[in-house]
Amino acid sequence: MNTLLPSFVRLSTQHFRSLGKVLLLGFSFATVVHAADPEIGPVPPVSMTEDVLKIVTIPYSDADDPNGDLIVDVISSTDPSLLPVGNIVPFLPVAGGYSYAFSPVTNKFGPAIITFRVTDTDFDTATVAVLVNVAPVNDRPVLDPIADKILQEDVPGTVVLTYADVEGPFSQLTLSYASDNPGLLPVSSISTNSSNGSTTTTLSLLSLTNLYGDAQITVTLTDTGGLTDVEIFDVTVQPVNDLPTISGDYWGEGAGNSIVDFAETNIFTELVVADVDHPTSNQTLIVTITAPSDSNTYGLRLVGNPGLGIDDDLVGQLQYTGTPDAVTTWLDTQKYKPQENVVVVGQTSVVQVTVAVVDQDSGAASKTDGVNVESMNDAPAFALTAGPARDAVTAPYSP
Repeated sequence: MNTLLPSFVRLSTQHFRSLGKVLLLGFSFATVVHAADPEIGPVPPVSMTEDVLKIVTIPYSDADDPNGDLIVDVISSTDPSLLPVGNIVPFLPVAGGYSYAFSPVTNKFGPAIITFRVTDTDFDTATVAVLVNVAPVNDRPVLDPIADKILQEDVPGTVVLTYADVEGPFSQLTLSYASDNPGLLPVSSISTNSSNGSTTTTLSLLSLTNLYGDAQITVTLTDTGGLTDVEIFDVTVQPVNDLPTISGDYWGEGAGNSIVDFAETNIFTELVVADVDHPTSNQTLIVTITAPSDSNTYGLRLVGNPGLGIDDDLVGQLQYTGTPDAVTTWLDTQKYKPQENVVVVGQTSVVQVTVAVVDQDSGAASKTDGVNVESMNDAPAFALTAGPARDAVTAPYSP
């Protein structure tokens, strides 16, 4: 701007721009030349990526102010939720303008129009609108850390997984699992229960039957774009004492089976004693056989086995301690002998027999069932009675 105004007169050129003629001021004359407005832009459309800062150059100038005494500011954004005015800040001066840093809001994308304004020292202004398009990117899903879990043998447990994906929908996320000990906790024993739109999933865990130990479970969360997040947690399955078992039937048990009174019969040959916690180790079991032995009843009496340190007596209870296999073998050697001539001929009576087993951890199992006892028809017997002696001399025989 060119002026002939005295230095003591301070008037803005905008006061004279509409006049365009010589003004008389006191005793002096002044010639006013129309001032040039500041200029800003143009700025080509800006393409940027979600969550990534971009530097954009904004050109501006003023022919009347070559020294650059201009003020540039950001005055508006059509989408403050994507690119607010506060996220556009001066970066570095460049030739013919200034560069600005554009920072979109985290995880936001879409278009926005940003308006810049330049103001000169005479308060003249100019504006430029900058079209910005923020392209979306696939964000990695997030799986929260998972706490370690302690389970009891043969008892299911649950773990709650919390996860998120800013793009959603949650129904399109996939959970997968891996186990470093499938012999204890295979993937097939892991199941989920969640609904669409939920950010949590309940994970159900169940170790294989009668097993215990440790397993490490890897959980992988995958979105539709193939991005993943992985968390690992440990599962400890604590042992629980399983009760010993007695399987099989007594001989003489059930319809059509019976034993004969006073006959020694092994009624335990079909019994099998087992302990799943210690099937082949030195775990010992105590087995007890109990049956009535009262001579006034038709109860059974046990026949001991001298070879196993048991007297060969008729007793009502026997007991033996050994491994599961040894106990089963011992049962095979034990016999019952019903009392003689107690059951009425032609009838069958039932006697309750109990086999009980106790393991080292006081776990117990027992079997009590009736054994059919059938009478045996005894053959008739002749008894000879001696008569008085005869004297062959004094008492000759006569018919």
